[in-house]
Amino acid sequence: PQAFLSVFPLRDCWPTFISIIFIFSVIKYKKTGSLLWCILAGITLGIGVYMRPNLLLFGIFVSFFSYFYLRDKIRTVKLLLSAVIIPAIFLLPWWLRNYKIFHKFVPGTTMGGWVFWEANNPYSEGGPCHYFPKNILQIEETKRDEVLYQKTFQVIKENPKRFLWLLKNKFLMDMYLCRRCNYNKVSSGYLFHKSLCLLIVRHRILFL
Repeated sequence: PQAFLSVFPLRDCWPTFISIIFIFSVIKYKKTGSLLWCILAGITLGIGVYMRPNLLLFGIFVSFFSYFYLRDKIRTVKLLLSAVIIPAIFLLPWWLRNYKIFHKFVPGTTMGGWVFWEANNPYSEGGPCHYFPKNILQIEETKRDEVLYQKTFQVIKENPKRFLWLLKNKFLMDMYLCRRCNYNKVSSGYLFHKSLCLLIVRHRILFL
């Protein structure tokens, strides 16, 4: 899958590459104990969050649970601090810019609610769906983000089973670029086989 995706100019290619570099840095940090690898992990996240703001949550999550991999409290704390402080330094210009424009703290993007609604609204099948509430664009940008988040959570709350179905569709679309699949006909055996192949390939790439 990585070799296949590498020939397409998709916006997910660089965030995926950043994620691999971050995990590689954590592995090298365990093997060498060098603080430079810890700092590199933080720098990698600092660059990555400009491409995908949710990479910051990914970095904090991995750093927190890396205790079970590093088996060292001090190293885990250093990695966690690196994954928080260094990206924060990188994001400082963006935060200042957002505060100057919106007069409030905006940690990442104002499009999170938009994308969240697009992928989970009642008419979505897991991919792009250009159905939005009427006159939504007339609402101020940061307020619109909040409104769309609230509406999306309400949709999920009303039909949680459909949300789980959408998660499966998104996984297929993300892993195999299955943009026009009939998701109802995708068997669990097919999904298991492809997922296993994906894990094997990524495992081999990661430890080359």
